Order: sequence, then structure tokens, then C-alpha cells
Amino acid sequence: MLDKDQQLVGTLSDGDVRRAILRGFSLDGPASEVMNASPITAHTTSLPAEQLKLMRRNVLHHLPLIDDQRKVVGLVTLDGIAAFWSARTGSYSWPAGWASVCVR
Repeated sequence: MLDKDQQLVGTLSDGDVRRAILRGFSLDGPASEVMNASPITAHTTSLPAEQLKLMRRNVLHHLPLIDDQRKVVGLVTLDGIAAFWSARTGSYSWPAGWASVCVR
């Protein structure tokens, strides 16, 4: 979720919505009441390996990529990292210990 200056102020996942519904939150209510106001992000200068570590450590499937002004410039996904790895190595085989991030 972005503010009027296009800066990241939060994220809203399907899990956030499901948890809100279980707490009795109406789908007619403002998304800002159920969004994650402190999302985990990666900077545009971060390397794919660092992004994957962040995603694995925090059990994320998507990671907002932001610039110095906290503007979202992209969204890192597990599929995107797999494609990057495949293009770089010619293989979809993950380094030892990384495979579990795709099987959660």
C-alpha cells in the first residue's frame, strides 16, 4: 500500500485478510486497519541471495523492492529468484539448504 507520494506504508496479504476475517473484521472496513504497517523490504542494491535470505528468514513469498525514498520499484518473488538462478547457472537446482524455501 502506498501513500500519496508513492511511498510504501504497508502490505496486505491474503493471510492478513484471512486473520482479520477470523477476528470479525468486515471486508467493508479500511485495509489500513489490517495491513502490515511495518513490512519487510529489500533495497534496490540488495543481491538476490540477500533477498532470498530475507524471504526465507521471514517466511515470505513476496518482497517489496524499494529505493532510497521508500518508493516501490519492484516485487521480488520466489519464481523471479528461481528464474534469475536458472539464467545464471543453467539449472533450476538450488544451492544446498535453499530448497526448503520453495516447499513451505
